[in-house]
Amino acid sequence: MNVIILAAGKGTRMKSDKAKVLHTIHGVPMIRQILDTILPLSPTNIYVVVGHQAAEVKQCLADYSVTFVTQEEQLGTGHAVLQAHPHIEDHSIPSLILSGDTPLIQTDTLSQLIQSYESTQAKGALLTTSHPEPGAYGRIIRDENHQIKAIKEAKDCSVEELTITEINPAMYLFDTQILFNCLTSLTNNNAQNEYYLTDIVDYLYTNNHLITDINVSDHHELMGINTQEELDFASSLMAKL
Repeated sequence: MNVIILAAGKGTRMKSDKAKVLHTIHGVPMIRQILDTILPLSPTNIYVVVGHQAAEVKQCLADYSVTFVTQEEQLGTGHAVLQAHPHIEDHSIPSLILSGDTPLIQTDTLSQLIQSYESTQAKGALLTTSHPEPGAYGRIIRDENHQIKAIKEAKDCSVEELTITEINPAMYLFDTQILFNCLTSLTNNNAQNEYYLTDIVDYLYTNNHLITDINVSDHHELMGINTQEELDFASSLMAKL
């Protein structure tokens, strides 16, 4: 398994000059907590996409065996993952994609995602959860058979779609070859003029590739950290683990 960790963002809502993934919980940078979570899964290769304060992020991870990939311009999550393409050595194994700002995710949950992907022989697998205040999270769109057919970013949702409470926490496992076949054909025709990684779900569905999902009951485990308040809240939750 390849692992791609997205860690290039500045995190302007943190109101800090420090790269978002370098903010700490109980003295440990979030990006290190993510790596410590995935190492028990014995990944073949780990690729960390860096951008803002790249030198500092690299220094923070100097004692981990990872390959750093630079995203020069912040053009969206799809663009970020695409930067890893030239560096990935083995396209025959799947790629796990995570964000560097989700420190509460547990190894067992990711293991369930991998098992679901393998047992169903899917081409894509993702974690979902129901959130009482879905806010800016992308919404999970399902068809009449309850199959996931798309992920819509909140800014692109209709009024009706915004009422959906099943959200996308941005944790995926994809067939690597199909992943990059899709990413090389992405467009940025959306509200944010960005290249969305989530467009691959529509790509898989349209091309009749199986997508499986694991719904996690505790939405806090999948939360992304975007503000100092969320960082403090995550710290309080981690203290109880």
